[in-house]
Amino acid sequence: MLKIGIVGSGHIAKHRHIPIFRKINGVEVFAVCDRVETVARSVSKEFGIRHYYTSLSDMLKAGIDVVDVCTSPMTHFSLAVEAMEAGCHVLSEKPLGMNVKEV
Repeated sequence: MLKIGIVGSGHIAKHRHIPIFRKINGVEVFAVCDRVETVARSVSKEFGIRHYYTSLSDMLKAGIDVVDVCTSPMTHFSLAVEAMEAGCHVLSEKPLGMNVKEV
């Protein structure tokens, strides 16, 4: 089973990414992460996601395989790098970075 951790709990995560991942055999949305604990908890409960976190570093310790970055654009690059440095595959909303230097 491929374990996915979603970073960001906004519209794109709730209405696009999570519903699509749930339809794929062999994939589990294992965790959701949001800076605001009540938001992370709410999305976790709404979609039956077993784990929720308020920091990516804590979520990475759970042994996920893929990080899906669904946050505001200015955070995509740093979150993607952190996840890759932890050995995870990364999916990210666009843009991956805010300037040429980042990407």
